[in-house]
Amino acid sequence: MADSDSGNAHPRLAEGDHIPAASLEQLLQTSLALQGASGNTQSAAPMKPEDAKWLSEALNGIFFDPAKEMVKLVKEMSELLAKSPVSEDVLEQIENLGQKLEDFIVDLDLANDFAKVGGLDVIKSCLDRDEAQLRVIGCQLSAEMAQNNEIAAGVLVSDATIFDRIVSLLKSESEHPTVRIKALYAISCIVREYPGGQDSFLDKDGPKVLACALASSERRLQIKTSFLLQSIVNWSQHWHEALMGQNVLSKLAQLYAEGSRREDDAFHEMTLKAIAAFVAVCPDKSLELLKDVTEFNFKQALRKNQQLMSQKSDNDLFMEESRVLQDLMKRL
Repeated sequence: MADSDSGNAHPRLAEGDHIPAASLEQLLQTSLALQGASGNTQSAAPMKPEDAKWLSEALNGIFFDPAKEMVKLVKEMSELLAKSPVSEDVLEQIENLGQKLEDFIVDLDLANDFAKVGGLDVIKSCLDRDEAQLRVIGCQLSAEMAQNNEIAAGVLVSDATIFDRIVSLLKSESEHPTVRIKALYAISCIVREYPGGQDSFLDKDGPKVLACALASSERRLQIKTSFLLQSIVNWSQHWHEALMGQNVLSKLAQLYAEGSRREDDAFHEMTLKAIAAFVAVCPDKSLELLKDVTEFNFKQALRKNQQLMSQKSDNDLFMEESRVLQDLMKRL
């Protein structure tokens, strides 16, 4: 199909683009047409330079090897990370390479290969840099590598430094908020479906680290920690007891009771769902604690938020929170 803007008979491939092998037949037809073929290949006219370039790019796309391209990206990123400090231009290049690597390692096989071709060294270099943007990249690559991939998660946990470093980034109250949020995301991806990661996180004072994250003044970190806690509380009895020992349920109740209500985030919904998860796992102990909180009246806080939600014009925004709230009200 002709390009209506440029008048070209065939589209130009952008740098890095590749086309599927299923297009081989179409490519052959196009290349023959470009030569002016009419069944007699001996009389074909010489191919124009621009058409030859297009055909070369198309063939490269058909035989594109993602594993080789990933190795190339890792090498390029390693060379840039060797510079210290990095300029804004170099930092932008590293961020672009990191995004490309993320696109590769969402594939489970490529994620496993990533660890074998220098990917772990790239992650370590990023996590240890002074630039917050690079620490974010290290956390993001760790997260994408481990997402739904128990093998890759095991590699990260068993490494002598990577998992420790990510946990320390979340734990540090002086760390940049975005770095802490990305560290939490990486931990979530590593441990969520990997029991070995859950045990390792528990050994690294994970409950205390999460309690510290809840105590942060960064609302986004509080929301994402509350979301993760909804799963964590179900992992094991050891985890539940450790979280209770860090007064995590009390902290959640206080956040829900004292947090300002906004319609542009899920702060109250996430904290309340985390509270409900504790109640579901250990009803008697959790409900008793919620009733005995001395700093505030939790049931009164529920009534207050119920009234605030009823006054909003768009009640659908609070449908899920309202459902959880009503269930807790009945049990308190």
